[in-house]
Amino acid sequence: MNRPADRLRQSREIPEPKAPPAPPAKAPEPPPPPGTDAVAFAELKNAAVTYDFLRKRGDPTQFWEVLRLARSKRAIAAPAEGREFVPPAPEVEASIVTELDFIRRQSSSLVRDLRRFLKQLPGLPTPADRLELALAFLLAPTREHQAVAKWVAEPDKHVAKAAEKIRGLAAITDPYREALRPWVLVPGTFDDAPAPKAAPKPASVPSADPETVNALRLAMRCREILAGVYLDADLWEALLLVTGQFEPTREALDQIEKDAEAEKLEEVEAKAEVLFKKVAGLRSMHGNWVQPLKEALLREKSTPQDPVLFELALGLTVVAPGVSAWAGLWVMDPTAHAQEAVDQWTRAIAKAEACRAAMAAT
Repeated sequence: MNRPADRLRQSREIPEPKAPPAPPAKAPEPPPPPGTDAVAFAELKNAAVTYDFLRKRGDPTQFWEVLRLARSKRAIAAPAEGREFVPPAPEVEASIVTELDFIRRQSSSLVRDLRRFLKQLPGLPTPADRLELALAFLLAPTREHQAVAKWVAEPDKHVAKAAEKIRGLAAITDPYREALRPWVLVPGTFDDAPAPKAAPKPASVPSADPETVNALRLAMRCREILAGVYLDADLWEALLLVTGQFEPTREALDQIEKDAEAEKLEEVEAKAEVLFKKVAGLRSMHGNWVQPLKEALLREKSTPQDPVLFELALGLTVVAPGVSAWAGLWVMDPTAHAQEAVDQWTRAIAKAEACRAAMAAT
């Protein structure tokens, strides 16, 4: 056993290399205030900042509107603790105002009728800021609008149920209201609710195809409903789904809203998850060429600064026949295929403007 060959056969312990030093641990996120959800609280802070900013600008904003903006990630981001507020860039402010106008076209008449209906309800939450926060939680998710429409259509049948619903929402919002202090929601006067701007004259824009307008409406509805259960989808993804499966998507959204009205929250989440899996499948299938296309279009001089219009134009571009062929060539060789890409993009922007005008006018 003392021969060199025997010694070589003996097992030797090879020291393991030292592990690289661990990166410094990130400071853990502070827990949300008791009784609150971290995501919902962050949305409320963004909504509060946006509300104050717009009010100081003279816009008669209602808090439910800015909470809707925050839910769809269109609100101004609240500054970090200890940081000063930085006003948004002019083009960002313009896009917020545009989105607000769209929200008002969709829902201002319903909210006006709701406020009239509330005057006959006994035992509403007080003070006024507590009621406004409860109404924001009611109106921010569009899935609740069907129930509200029933209340105002048949007020005598729904007084008790509506009052109970709003009192319940006030109890849910109380921890958030306390956590937002020292900020306090200062409600405005709602006799003259903010009205949407006058729609542009049809003669000033190209005509919009009704089928495309309906598809865009359904895609936007799909995205809002998914956002209501914290499932994010881009407009182009929802529009791809709607273009390929219009009736199944509409039926699924109708069922989700029906379940939401019946307060079957588990079924709402389960059915929204099924819908979102379809969206995620389209994202996996097309994202590898849509994302580079989106980044390239953002660098184009002709690209609109209005992010809402950009999203509409991008969505219409993605669902256009043959887009993946020219888009792929352009992204790989921008110079050789620039003219075709610019022509396609210019047509998409014009079509998006026409569709938005048509949606605003009806």
